[in-house]
Amino acid sequence: MIDKKQLRDKLSHLKLLYVEDEAPLREQGEIFFNKFFNLVETASNGEEGLEKFNSKTFDIVISDIKMPKKYGDIMLLEIIKQAEQKKQILFTTILTATLEERAINSPFDLFMLKPIEFEQMFELLQHIERKFKL
Repeated sequence: MIDKKQLRDKLSHLKLLYVEDEAPLREQGEIFFNKFFNLVETASNGEEGLEKFNSKTFDIVISDIKMPKKYGDIMLLEIIKQAEQKKQILFTTILTATLEERAINSPFDLFMLKPIEFEQMFELLQHIERKFKL
């Protein structure tokens, strides 16, 4: 069983950007992530997500794949490239409702199929904990 308080203590200092075009999912995600991270920001499309990433330092970027203005996987590839140039540790996750070949064969830390169950969200948090060796 996952100790949620212990997980929050380990993750709280990390900064998360959650990019999702569907408002109800974005709001639910923000509520969930705020329980574990002190700083959670959201964006409603890939362009906005990229702008927010460029204006602040984030440790984690979680994004839907199919969005208006810029697909999430394209945005994440740009973000990963920037993080590599800065030698920044970054955790990236792509979320999608359909199996996307281009997302599966990409450099993202995690690929998750929607709908995402509550238990899977804790698995995501454990992946983050392992990546940052917390």
